[in-house]
Amino acid sequence: MKQKVNVVAGSLLFAMISTLPACSNVKDLTNVNLWPFGKGEPSRVYQPANSTPYMCEGNKKFFVRLLDKGASAWLIMPDREVLLAQAGASKVYTNGISKLDLTSDDVTLVVNETTKYAACKANGVAKVTKIEPVPMVEPVAIPAKQEPTPVVVEAPAPKVAEVKADAVVVPVANESVQQAVVPADDHSASQEAVTKTLDAWANAWRTKNTEAYLNTYSAKFKPEGMSKKSWVAQRKQRVGANPADITLSLDKVNIVADAKKAEVSFVQHYASGKYSDTVAKVLSLENDAGHWVIVKETSKSQK
Repeated sequence: MKQKVNVVAGSLLFAMISTLPACSNVKDLTNVNLWPFGKGEPSRVYQPANSTPYMCEGNKKFFVRLLDKGASAWLIMPDREVLLAQAGASKVYTNGISKLDLTSDDVTLVVNETTKYAACKANGVAKVTKIEPVPMVEPVAIPAKQEPTPVVVEAPAPKVAEVKADAVVVPVANESVQQAVVPADDHSASQEAVTKTLDAWANAWRTKNTEAYLNTYSAKFKPEGMSKKSWVAQRKQRVGANPADITLSLDKVNIVADAKKAEVSFVQHYASGKYSDTVAKVLSLENDAGHWVIVKETSKSQK
């Protein structure tokens, strides 16, 4: 009888332990370094708000944020940020120097004559989680000379611990280990609003829309070296009455913004007819009842 009891208890215990891995959600996790089978902390994924990451040949990476329903693209690279305008109705974006082609699944990017990205694929954000090991179930001894009563001890479910990281995507502990998106802070929202104003300013200039161009400036704007009235007349002549096509591109754009004020610096490449120039420009903007407007503009010629 004692030998029979031990055989039954051992069989039940083996069946119980064998079913434990099937209850785990480990197979649903990605980019996870499983302790104690892996080494170190799990990798973390960083991504600018509202952007799409692209992975290219040579392990190169960049981000793209489409603005104004695809009318322009904000290109974010490790060493610079560039605003690109849509070329007609195609999925090609350019500023006259750099060119981003989103026509096919194999995206290409030409930054300049020496820097090119090829075979780029849109890459989703990986989950950032780690899982703690499930403790082993200790066998329960069954007293001798009694009818065997199988005792099953449930193992605690795996705990998915949150990994703290200053990233937009953070892990959430629930049954399916899903991702949650943290709302952007005021600085990110201000920076995106300033970006749209900058885009509207440049597009109005390119399309010779004088009214839209002047509306990006504040009533408090004071031009350098002339009166406000003379400046307005000059801009109407050079923007709206210009008979030649206007080509305008911005490079090395940098935006510093809070909830009330912002400063935007960039290198401006301008060409119209036989005239062209390159200047370093700085725009100071203020938040006027929810609308960002230019209050100061300075520029310096680039040799």
